Amino acid sequence: MLEKKDIIYDNFDMELYKRIRNARQTRNDIAGEIIYPMFEDLFPENGRIFGHEWEEQKMYDIQKDRYITIQSVHRHWYCGWYKVVLYYTEYLHLGESLGTLCYENENCTEEIVLENIRENRERFKLVV
Repeated sequence: MLEKKDIIYDNFDMELYKRIRNARQTRNDIAGEIIYPMFEDLFPENGRIFGHEWEEQKMYDIQKDRYITIQSVHRHWYCGWYKVVLYYTEYLHLGESLGTLCYENENCTEEIVLENIRENRERFKLVV
C-alpha cells in the first residue's frame, strides 16, 4: 500500500498536465463524442455540491465589515480535494457582486491552497 512518503508532490509537471488535457479535448472534438472524460464531464458545474448545508448561509467578512451570502459550494482538486465557496454580495448601487474563496480542505497537500484556506477561515466566519 502506498504511503505519503511514496508520493512525489514536488514534481507535478503543469506543462505535461496541460498537454494531456489539450490532447484529450482534441481527441473528443475529432470523435464528436466524449471518449476521454474531462473534469467538467466527471464534475458538472465545476464540481458543485448540490444542496450543500452552506448554501444561502451568511458569512461575515471581518476585514471589510460586511456580510456575504454563499450561493453554492464546489469540490475542487489540486494535489488533493478542497471546497470552494461561490458567494455574492449585494450593493445598492451596483447590484450583485460575485466572488469565490477556498474554505475547507479535505485532503489537499498543496501549501498555497492550504495557506489560502487558513487565511479565508480567519477572515470569513460562517453565521449560523
